[in-house]
Amino acid sequence: MEFGMRQKFTLLKNGSSNSLVIKEYAELEKDSQSLLCEETYPLTEIKKALKLGRDNLIRLLCTNNLYPPAIYIDQIAQSVERMVEPKGQDTSDLFFDDIDLMGIPLDGNPLDDIHDAENDAEDDLLDDDNMEDTLDDALKVKNLKIADDETAEADDV
Repeated sequence: MEFGMRQKFTLLKNGSSNSLVIKEYAELEKDSQSLLCEETYPLTEIKKALKLGRDNLIRLLCTNNLYPPAIYIDQIAQSVERMVEPKGQDTSDLFFDDIDLMGIPLDGNPLDDIHDAENDAEDDLLDDDNMEDTLDDALKVKNLKIADDETAEADDV
């Protein structure tokens, strides 16, 4: 059973058009990548952003259409930095699997390994013996005080 979505980001540096293209693909069907987004950036803008730091580069790379999780965009930005170096490569492919973001081991059922120690106390509340006592306490009618000048008729409630 598959739980994560696999994504691929292809980065292409085009020297003739002085631009960088980022294509985002996702595995929407098993063993088939579908193009989700394609963004083109002028290399001059990328170099300006890099001079101001990686955060500025990330702000430039993120658009309304291309907005991957922070860990992905950071790795994409690192690849872009290497590509714009004087002898940087012209293409780069980055592969991601959402299951890695969740930190769930891939062996067996990933839901079996999820455990929150803080919920142990809450689990104790759900114990049958405790549940009856808790419900009895919750259902006890408390003394209600009605103001002397107000009367309540059954039809008014």
